[in-house]
Amino acid sequence: RVERAQQNARRVVNFLLRNKHINQVFFPGPGGCDPTSLAIHWSQSKGSGSVISLTT
Repeated sequence: RVERAQQNARRVVNFLLRNKHINQVFFPGPGGCDPTSLAIHWSQSKGSGSVISLTT
């Protein structure tokens, strides 16, 4: 169930990244946060999670 939520979140992120009305998308994945935060996240988890934040 968690894996599917993560897959769906990644699809939403990809859609948001292509949307011209969205300025930034924050998520625990490549391009979604700074490299230090990403390294901390991956040292503590097995997946990217399904939480997404954005600015318009």
